[in-house]
Amino acid sequence: MPFVETTRKIVLAARRAKVPYFIMVGGCGSLYLPGQEDDTACDSRQWWLQYRRGIADSEAHVQYMEERLGHLGSSLRSFRNARLAKAQGKATEEDEKTIAEYEHNVLHCDYSSTFVKSCRTAYMFFDGNESFRWSFLSPSALFRPGSLSPHFSHRLANGRTDGRVCRA
Repeated sequence: MPFVETTRKIVLAARRAKVPYFIMVGGCGSLYLPGQEDDTACDSRQWWLQYRRGIADSEAHVQYMEERLGHLGSSLRSFRNARLAKAQGKATEEDEKTIAEYEHNVLHCDYSSTFVKSCRTAYMFFDGNESFRWSFLSPSALFRPGSLSPHFSHRLANGRTDGRVCRA
């Protein structure tokens, strides 16, 4: 079932059941870019490129993608291996070609953003809706080890999202 229709049915069920509080976990589609009135992270090809590089750096994420999505996971594995070889100074011409082709596809013909944009569209079920209590959570796309801190920021290759979420 398409994502927007599934979300519609979940929201209707939550309202009918009168749940005390509803939390929707969204994603980058609800995070505005700095200085942009209407564009969110999922509108930025550079965001997608940095995201794909980030997930390729994660062995756990690559394994997950291989198990869940087959071919997409296999191409991510090839991209990961080529990036690792390059980082170690051992990249072959084939590795360089793999990186270039994968990144070109992310920048010019990546259809993943269609799903993410449907998630952003689903936010419209919440925006301004006061018929039930809700929160729309947009967690970080990538988590990395580090020291515990009460501070959180969203990072892009050329800056950060500005911390605003889609609101009326």
